[in-house]
Parts: sequence; C-alpha cells; structure tokens
Amino acid sequence: MPELTLKRTGPTTYEVTYDGASYLLIKHPGRADDKGRLGRLSWRLYPWPSAPGVLEPALAYLGTRLDHAQRLTLLVLEGWRFYSRTTSAPGGEIWRHTDGTTRPLNDLLAGNHRTED
Repeated sequence: MPELTLKRTGPTTYEVTYDGASYLLIKHPGRADDKGRLGRLSWRLYPWPSAPGVLEPALAYLGTRLDHAQRLTLLVLEGWRFYSRTTSAPGGEIWRHTDGTTRPLNDLLAGNHRTED
C-alpha cells in the first residue's frame, strides 16, 4: 500500500506525497459572514500547482484539526469522497469510493475497508 508523507512547508501549509504524486494541504479561513468576519480555519487538499501561485479547485475540505485532516487526506487519495450525512451511521457521514462502494466514515477511519491480500 502506498505511504502518505507530509512535509511542513509553512505555518499552515504541508506538501503531501502519495503514490509518487504531490499535493498541498493548506489551512484557510472560512467564508466571511454578512458582517465581514471570517469563518473558522479549515484544512483543504489541493492538487500540486501547475504554476507558482496557481491553485486548482480544492479536492476536499478536511475539517479544522490537522490530525483528522491527515487521515481524511489518505482516504481522499485512496479514492473515497464524502457522499451524504445520515443519523443511522456511527459518525453521521457516509463516504463513497470510486468503485461505488459506500461505507460509514468511522469504518474508514478505523481501517476496516482495507483487506490484506
């Protein structure tokens, strides 16, 4: 299984390497409210920039805590994406893989979706 590595490149920026490809994990403020106050800072995953200072649209919004964002980054790079919120699944979120499989987020974070060959 490919390994995820993070290298801190600034106070709110990490270079992420996974399976030979590079990405950026950057902490951004949320959108401003009607009074101009910025929302909470949250981590976002971006493809590696095609040119200096040019960011493509974010691949995923990964929450406010770095440890959680790192675990979600691995899931996103393995092909999982947020699918829906539900009250019937532990953790309240269902994620879908590119192959169509759906799983509760807590199962994914626990590694229950990985099988040994």
